Amino acid sequence: MRTADVVLARICEPIAHACDDLDVEVLFDDELVVAAGIRSRWAGRAKITLSELVNVPWIMTPPGMATALIAEAFAAMVLANQK
Repeated sequence: MRTADVVLARICEPIAHACDDLDVEVLFDDELVVAAGIRSRWAGRAKITLSELVNVPWIMTPPGMATALIAEAFAAMVLANQK
């Protein structure tokens, strides 16, 4: 039983073949970015590594796909540093 005819959502993985009766159209390819205030110690830096941000307080969107991607990025960084 279908409960919605239209859904606007952020997807992280291709889901075109997830369901035969689903028609997916990507509207935007947004990147995840880190934003900092102009007085922040991070402002003006051209490159910041994830390892520099591990113990820094964050303000994030509610739990969901975007936070899962960020958690995966940090986990991958930890695994890469353990090798």
